[in-house]
Amino acid sequence: MRYDISGCDSFQQDVINELSGRNIIVGASAGAGKTRVLVTRIMKRIINDRIPVSRIMALTFTAAAAEEMKNRLAEELYLSRSLAETKEDEDYLDEQITLLSTACITTIDSWCLDVIKKYYNVIGLDPATTANVISEGRHTQLQQEAFRRAAEAMCADEEGRKAFLELVSCFSPRPEDYETIYTIVDKLLLQAESETDPEEWLRKAEHTYVPFASLRQLPDHVREEFFAVLKQRCLDLKTRQESILEILKETDDKALKPEMITAALNKTNDCLRRIEEEDYEGWRNDLYELALIKEKKPKTEHLIPLHTDMRAMIDSLLEISYPEKTYAANSAVHARLMHTLVELTSSVRENLHQLMMENKALYFSDMERYALEILQKQDGRAAKLISASLDEIMIDEFQDTSELQDSILRMIARDKPVFRVGDVKQSIYRFRKARPQLMRDLMADPGNAVFNLRYNYRSNSRIVEFTNLLFERLMNIPGISDTYGPSDHVSAGSDRQRTDLDEPHVHLALIINSNPESKKDGTPKKLPAAKVKALKAEWIAEKILSLHQEKGMRWGSFAVLAKSHEDQKAVRAAFEKCGIPFDIDTKEGFYRSDLCMDILSLLKVLADPADEISLAAVLTSVLFGCSDEELAAMVLKHRKLSIAVNKEYGDIAAVLESLRAAIPESGVTGMLRLLCRTVIRNSDTCWYDALREQDRANFDYLYEKTAASDDDLYSLIEEMEVSSDEKSSEAITVGKEDDVVTAATIHHSKGLQYDCVFLWGTGSALFRDTGNPLLTGDVIPAAFRDIDPETRIVMPTVQRIAAEERLNREDLEEFTRLLYVAVTRAKEQLYIVDTEDSCQEYRPHLTIEDLKKRTGITGLLCMALDHREGITENGLLETVYENFTGLSEEHLVPVSAVSQSETRPHMLQTPQLLPEIVVPSALEKRPQENGLPPLDLSGTGGKSYGTSVHELIEQLPDDEEWTEEMIRSIDPEAPDAAVRSVLAFGESELYQKARTMEIHKEYPFYYEDASMRMNGIMDFVAVGDDEVILIDFKTDRLSNEQIREIYAPQLAAYTKACEYFWPDKTFRTYAYSLHNNCPIQL
Repeated sequence: MRYDISGCDSFQQDVINELSGRNIIVGASAGAGKTRVLVTRIMKRIINDRIPVSRIMALTFTAAAAEEMKNRLAEELYLSRSLAETKEDEDYLDEQITLLSTACITTIDSWCLDVIKKYYNVIGLDPATTANVISEGRHTQLQQEAFRRAAEAMCADEEGRKAFLELVSCFSPRPEDYETIYTIVDKLLLQAESETDPEEWLRKAEHTYVPFASLRQLPDHVREEFFAVLKQRCLDLKTRQESILEILKETDDKALKPEMITAALNKTNDCLRRIEEEDYEGWRNDLYELALIKEKKPKTEHLIPLHTDMRAMIDSLLEISYPEKTYAANSAVHARLMHTLVELTSSVRENLHQLMMENKALYFSDMERYALEILQKQDGRAAKLISASLDEIMIDEFQDTSELQDSILRMIARDKPVFRVGDVKQSIYRFRKARPQLMRDLMADPGNAVFNLRYNYRSNSRIVEFTNLLFERLMNIPGISDTYGPSDHVSAGSDRQRTDLDEPHVHLALIINSNPESKKDGTPKKLPAAKVKALKAEWIAEKILSLHQEKGMRWGSFAVLAKSHEDQKAVRAAFEKCGIPFDIDTKEGFYRSDLCMDILSLLKVLADPADEISLAAVLTSVLFGCSDEELAAMVLKHRKLSIAVNKEYGDIAAVLESLRAAIPESGVTGMLRLLCRTVIRNSDTCWYDALREQDRANFDYLYEKTAASDDDLYSLIEEMEVSSDEKSSEAITVGKEDDVVTAATIHHSKGLQYDCVFLWGTGSALFRDTGNPLLTGDVIPAAFRDIDPETRIVMPTVQRIAAEERLNREDLEEFTRLLYVAVTRAKEQLYIVDTEDSCQEYRPHLTIEDLKKRTGITGLLCMALDHREGITENGLLETVYENFTGLSEEHLVPVSAVSQSETRPHMLQTPQLLPEIVVPSALEKRPQENGLPPLDLSGTGGKSYGTSVHELIEQLPDDEEWTEEMIRSIDPEAPDAAVRSVLAFGESELYQKARTMEIHKEYPFYYEDASMRMNGIMDFVAVGDDEVILIDFKTDRLSNEQIREIYAPQLAAYTKACEYFWPDKTFRTYAYSLHNNCPIQL
């Protein structure tokens, strides 16, 4: 039997068939069929190459992607099973279907957790730790305690206290401002923990600052990076000067003459020569001479912005051209401060580790760290075992891999080739320490088998062509790491994508500034930011309504994508005005949702009735519904809300007292249950029923978390407070099949596609790292600003300049990649929506300095493309200027006419692609075993006890009495304990009874009904005329009662399947304890 791959294009087939033994790197642009290639290659390896799915590892970036891959593989395996022509093929595919549920197709975090659960004793980890993965809030609590201990230890002596206070004064004018120092340490820890060796990285960070008198004495990585900054800025200046000269050759400007620009260009070349020689003072002198060349301002219109840019570039170089002695003046102080900071951070890290061990706790960032440690220990023993158990290693979304994750993958792979697929153009997780350079380096290595998928199967061909054009201009800029070359250009892959090409499919909609107030020059003043957002959102809403009504497009065909959650609030308001059903997540953190903030305020009031701020929030919440006017009247009459409630609002006081009284009796969860049943003020509706659907979903999730943690009142308050910035999402209220408009951030849209995409345009894109007191990175590990403690004047340091320049460039590159992700979500239509104020002039030759202007999504697009009104760029772009002042009356829906259920999406049951698979072993009442190979820590190298017993019983004949000699002939190295256990089972009455029946060993099964699928392997099944005996062998060193309690659900599942296969027979089900040598009937 052969798996047919003819449905794949030629580029995909090359990837699928590659078996040269080299590492495979696949560049898969958006919509290129990456998942199809992964699934097809796995199927080809399973069927054609006869590699069982259990020997294939496929790691994905998200759990959803892993689930989708498993579902697609299940479909293909079932289809192949239906086409099998021989019994051998049928049996083989049945086995693969059975093994799929436990196959290593998962996320790298989940896989790392499996490694820890299997091999925790390699690094001396308490096994209870693996079952206690703590929340971000709880981790923050422990880290804050670790910081407190470290700070106290440092200040225990006078010298340490002096060093600590000096460190505080560097970052804050207040000597008691420990919170700022904690934030600095937290950032340093976050970066360190993403590195392969955190302590080594901290040492490198400390070495970044050393006393010096000359720049030549700086560490190599600092000096080279600083001169690279100077070089790139001078090269950008040179490019701009050359552009001006090119125009002057064709244009006779009345003021600006070519000889002046030529003189400036010559001096810029002198500056570049000085940089190559690392002659800093010589560079400064040449720069000052360049600055003194005062050419006249041009009169030609298109020369004016270029000349302005040129002068701005010179000014930016002058701003960092301090004398060498100025940079060196405080270097000894800087070195001392960095030493203190690193010492404090290392102490916090050590204390945190101790606290985590004491609490038997595991945090998400620990998973990869512990997994790598396990793989490295004992000369890589666990890594060798895992590697030996695999024939194919595949990594999806490799462009988002971190340095630490890559180290783990290399440990697993060892000398085996690895299949990596991704797209550097879609690397947008810099904040998660993704290193796109890892993929760039592998693709540039001639020793690897490098492929590029060249067809797009998602977007209309005009959108595909637009994408090629836009990013060829945005990603091929000197000084930028990303490129968009011939291998990145894709074509539409199907005829479906080439229809309806006469009309434009990409639209730039610019709303005209209609502000009646004017500036002195007569042009309208910029509209307030809130008004701009409302106009953009309402224009989008009207367009969606128009397309929905006129073209019959489903609501689910539309998506509104924005860079930030904040912009989606205006979209929510506009959609609510006109009754558009939607799914919008406007919050970054679950604990910052309206519901959680209300509950937190209530908890605080129950803990402290005098908390006036929290009480104000509770009184104005859904529970009591007080107006601002009522609150004002309470304060005016009684000065305090708490006094007013007790004296005049007995109904409110009674509700609060009943909730408070419920906590000692039934805990916080009991109080929350009572809250659900409490009737809201001035109504006959219970509080829970009065909540909007999103808030109900959030409450359900909060209740589950609270019940699981069993926190008391004060612990829950602390957890919710420290977790308020947790980067989680609100609870899900919309199913996949709900017909609603999606509004999401660009990050959340990755991997998705929509018929019609509205991209929320922006006119700026701030570099938020600029204001951070500490910058961290991979080349310059850490850099802070030089702040005079007396005057608070900020001076640059060489390290800070180098770090900020690199991080700024990385951020600019990622912003362009974010735009690529957004544009490539659209299948049929793409609208970029903004106001005309966000526009920038078209620049035929973009430089990195243009990107540094940070003109946002709209500005970037305008600089790259000819966006004159009408259809431009060979029909690929339509620019429309809209006179739009707000939603028309016909589209507004009166609030009274629309019920909450009509304006809010309702939950639908989300159908599974396949019914959920249940594996009986997952029903054990303890942490389940994972599919990793066992690690023999005894050093004997022999098979484990359990493995030997199962293999022996499977291979021993049932028509003869078993003897030790017979067992040794099968496995000479079988442990003595295993031999004794097998002989005892062979002599048991249960086995002797089974010998009179038809025996099946290691019996694979598959069972399905309307609600579930179940598959697995039964150890021992004996089928007689009237009854079936089912035996599952257990090697646990536990009592019979413990075995019964743990395994009863698993054996019940086996029995359920057997009842389906043999409905006319009775059943006896046993767990046979090989340790106790006795059957345990269940």
